[in-house]
Amino acid sequence: MKKTDTSLHDRELMRRIAATQDKEAFRQLTRLYMRMIFAIAFRMGFNKEDSEDIVQETWVRVWQKSDSWRDDAGASVKAWVGRIAYNLCLDEKRRIKRTGGQADDIDPDTLQSGREDSAAQTHTKQVQRIIGKCLAALPEKQRASVVLCHYHGYSNAEAAHALGVSVKAVESLLIRGRRTLKKQLGQSKQELMSWI
Repeated sequence: MKKTDTSLHDRELMRRIAATQDKEAFRQLTRLYMRMIFAIAFRMGFNKEDSEDIVQETWVRVWQKSDSWRDDAGASVKAWVGRIAYNLCLDEKRRIKRTGGQADDIDPDTLQSGREDSAAQTHTKQVQRIIGKCLAALPEKQRASVVLCHYHGYSNAEAAHALGVSVKAVESLLIRGRRTLKKQLGQSKQELMSWI
């Protein structure tokens, strides 16, 4: 399915959900974006369980606020859902900070199955772990920009809508985020080389 086909399809699903609380349309929409929302929360620094909670709460909000989505507002459904998930991530980080807790480090291992790993899979996991640590060290909006644009294929305009900033701000966040990641990965070069 082409990207534009998905966009037309998810817009139609949202219209049906907003107009008639169509449960089948809602199920189809969740199938489209469930993994994306989990990955956004996970890459924003939450553990598997907290990421699953954010996914669940995102879908509750999508269902409850479906009538607030406007097809003519210019934002894609993907960006609108991403914004809800991102805002929930921010809320949870504030709650953790307020209560003195900590979000878990990004751990790509929890995304892997329980089967025995080959050497290549072990190498990939170690590289992902290092990249995850570097990503977690980025300032929040830079991390979110990189996660949305590079991991989830958001356009700069979609990321801007999801983050509540201008397209120019997203471009700036991406430039700074990439620069910082490049520097951090350069500092992690020895650790990366040990796995090659």
